[in-house]
Amino acid sequence: DAEHRVYSIIGSRHKATRRAININSVSEIDPRTSLEPSVLHHFREEIAAAGGTIAPEAEEE
Repeated sequence: DAEHRVYSIIGSRHKATRRAININSVSEIDPRTSLEPSVLHHFREEIAAAGGTIAPEAEEE
């Protein structure tokens, strides 16, 4: 589903065909590290229960 969404968004915004888009990897992230408003909105209850957002660099350490 994530790949399909990427194809759809990139294709509509940049007029790129699915053959022209190369997705190297798809992996799950901790939603608390995201800066994307749609991710923060979707997971707002889970983020609040876990203590709020964290910086992306803090997760890598």
